[in-house]
Amino acid sequence: MRVGIFGAGSIGNHLAFSSRKIGAAVTVCDTSLAALERFRNEIYPSRYGVFDSEIQLVAKDSFLDNYYDVIFIGTPPDSHLNLLKEAISAKPKIICIEKPVSTPNLSEIKSFAEILKTAEPKVLAGYNHRVGRNTAIALDFLRTFPVGTIKKLESVVLESWDGILAAHPWLNGPEDSYLGYTNRGGGATFEHSHGIDLWCLFADYLNLGDVRSLTAQASFVTNQAGGEYDESISIQLVTENGTAGEIHQNVTEKNVKKWVEITGDRGSIRTSVGVLPGVDQVTWKSSIDSKISIESQVRKTRYDDFDRELEEILKIFTESNGLTYSNLSATSALKSALIGLAALESARSNKDAYLDFKDWNFDLR
Repeated sequence: MRVGIFGAGSIGNHLAFSSRKIGAAVTVCDTSLAALERFRNEIYPSRYGVFDSEIQLVAKDSFLDNYYDVIFIGTPPDSHLNLLKEAISAKPKIICIEKPVSTPNLSEIKSFAEILKTAEPKVLAGYNHRVGRNTAIALDFLRTFPVGTIKKLESVVLESWDGILAAHPWLNGPEDSYLGYTNRGGGATFEHSHGIDLWCLFADYLNLGDVRSLTAQASFVTNQAGGEYDESISIQLVTENGTAGEIHQNVTEKNVKKWVEITGDRGSIRTSVGVLPGVDQVTWKSSIDSKISIESQVRKTRYDDFDRELEEILKIFTESNGLTYSNLSATSALKSALIGLAALESARSNKDAYLDFKDWNFDLR
């Protein structure tokens, strides 16, 4: 499998390392020669022990001179739309856009939606918690252990972006990248949109229907360069069948909390990322008898997120009957973007947002 990666930053390194682990030939490009040098001399060897000399590092203007089976877009969100168009023109079999797919811009989201209608490559999105072992266990728990009628679905990603900045030591702060700008796809709503995306994954699995309406509260701050980002957001949602839900995300919490909880009238299931260092956990509790519960723990490294993503892509790539549905669907990711945008506008206007996924739109009332 021939893999091409747009972007030589932290995500590009993760994707390259996981791609090489499954035996792919890897080429990485960037518009910055300094970023390519940092990839070769600093990031990759510091994380993985030594630079892999089989990885080709090239300038962006020569990147698409070669053919790739899979192209990853691992650059800032405000570059994704144009790079998707370039990637489609190269005619790979699969394109995977790392999250968040889009910025909070309605015309951009609509443009993505139009492209996805006719794009010949399979277009995926790198919301890799969808294919994490804990998520798979949680879905298995839902098939095996009763929760009854769903009363509430809640998703939480409360995590300071100190860890993100530590992985990008060349940044002085969030203002030095898209992270510190809501309109570029940074801030709590889009940068931590795993929370929204996992909420949507479980809502789909439980047949709760699409989000019908939401209301949100957010805290906006000004970064040191004068730009604005949302440091926290709380969203209350109602689905088409009337199920209530909540999503909470921030970039300030030092005591990290990342989990999804499904609450029914007979039991509840919580799937947690990093409940202990290097440990994810899934727990089922009975609502009928408080003494009954079942717990499963999974040991994990940061690399596992991307390993699972590459395993999913390899599975699609090798399907004998052609490219099939994937949990990493870009259309699902675009729904998360529309929810995020509607939530930000709801928070700014103090109004409810009503969503229409057929027209990729929303209105405030």
